[in-house]
Amino acid sequence: GWCEMHYGRWLLYEDPLGMSTMTARRLVPPPEGYQWCSKCERYLLFKEFVSHKGNPNDLSRWCTTCAWKNYILKIYNVTWEQYSEMWMAQDGRCATCKKPETVRDVNDKIRRLSIDHDHNHCRGNKSCGKCVRGLLCSNCNRVIGMIDDNAETAEEMAAYLRSSGVLYSEEVLYARSGLQVEGVNSP
Repeated sequence: GWCEMHYGRWLLYEDPLGMSTMTARRLVPPPEGYQWCSKCERYLLFKEFVSHKGNPNDLSRWCTTCAWKNYILKIYNVTWEQYSEMWMAQDGRCATCKKPETVRDVNDKIRRLSIDHDHNHCRGNKSCGKCVRGLLCSNCNRVIGMIDDNAETAEEMAAYLRSSGVLYSEEVLYARSGLQVEGVNSP
């Protein structure tokens, strides 16, 4: 049995020594090549953190997973569980091209699929969470952003890609330019 003081510490901290995680962490040096994530409260390899000048080891205080969870909740109003459900429903593939993500991040890891939301519903970069359409690969997300979420433009692009033949032949282009090219627009 414990004395009254240690029993009280066990009740408060689930630790008979009464040390908080932060106190215990200060007493034990981190393993070589590891850093503490202050969000998930674990030691992780340096590569699990992004660089952040001014912090110890010039790394962010949160690991990339915790930072991502915080980002999607703050920007898209989507929890990690909701993101995981969408990812599973899409079989880990882009909602438009049906391919997995191929773009790599600064740590040379494959990026996560991007959350796509209707910019006409929620203006700007933040979302209410109700207008989330799905998960996209970086390339498809970039294309949709470049056409300003305009479905008509996307349909015109699709029609253009489906069209057979060349819109402007070499002869037409040279004729319009006014250049004399032997064998093309010369008699």
